[in-house]
Amino acid sequence: MAKRRKYSELNSLKGRIREKNTSYRKLSEGIGMAVNTLSDKINGFYAMSIPEAEAIPCFWRYRQRNWINIILAQR
Repeated sequence: MAKRRKYSELNSLKGRIREKNTSYRKLSEGIGMAVNTLSDKINGFYAMSIPEAEAIPCFWRYRQRNWINIILAQR
């Protein structure tokens, strides 16, 4: 059974991962999530919870305000 997208892809987050020269694997380890789960959430197959989303800027040591701008740029 093929997966179906239920949510928007987080292209701005994908771009930020590339800008930071990191990978899904490094990010997933840093926030305590399986690589496949992170990939599915970034690609819009599953929703990302607020605590999961808040863990990402902590991993990169971003300020919350900057992070909100990155996510809102997606819309």
